[in-house]
Amino acid sequence: MPGDGQCVTVLAMTPADAISPAGQSLFLGAGVFGTLAGIGFVAAGIRGRQIWFATWGGMLAIAGLAYLIASSLGY
Repeated sequence: MPGDGQCVTVLAMTPADAISPAGQSLFLGAGVFGTLAGIGFVAAGIRGRQIWFATWGGMLAIAGLAYLIASSLGY
C-alpha cells in the first residue's frame, strides 16, 4: 500500500508503446494506400478536368507521404 512508506512505481507509457506491431502495420498500409490512391485521384482529376478531385487527391497523397516519412523517422 502507498501509505505504509513503500515507493510506488508509475509505469510511463508513450503513445508509440500503446500501439501493437499489428496496429503499426495497419497504419503503414493505410499510409501506402492513401499515397497510391491520392496519386490515382490526381491523375483521374486531371484527366477528367475535375479540379476538386485532383486537389483532394493531392492532399491525400501529401498526407500519406507525410505519415510514411514520419513513421520512417521514428515519430
